[in-house]
Amino acid sequence: MNIIQSSSKDDIKTIFNGINQFNFTHAKQVIEDQNCGDIEAVMKSEDGEVIGGALATLGYYGGVMVKVLWVKESSRGKGVGRKLMKDIESQAVKRGASTSFLDTFSFQAKDFYIKLNYEVYGTVNNFPEGHDWYYLKKVL
Repeated sequence: MNIIQSSSKDDIKTIFNGINQFNFTHAKQVIEDQNCGDIEAVMKSEDGEVIGGALATLGYYGGVMVKVLWVKESSRGKGVGRKLMKDIESQAVKRGASTSFLDTFSFQAKDFYIKLNYEVYGTVNNFPEGHDWYYLKKVL
């Protein structure tokens, strides 16, 4: 047996197919394969400048993982983030999602997500040093 530290796309596909086959024997697949994938929402100003965006990945079992939410500093506090999150959640529900997950640091937007009805279900204290890392979820 050899360990290689770079792999081909076929190797990665084999790994994902293997874990998916195992997972599906233990938990019913809720979302069909074709519904999985990326969800995007971008907000632009009147002059076409990107002022915010959200990126998420819809996976199996009815879960959507919000990977990124960013709002330009001058546009914060104006409802941009709320609208982006609502759009991501709406797209996810239309594709069969029932629960949203995300993570954030103490220097980011935990309170913002809590206002959107997310709840903290896990915390890594003092990571990075001097901060905390929060895991949140919301039933859609």
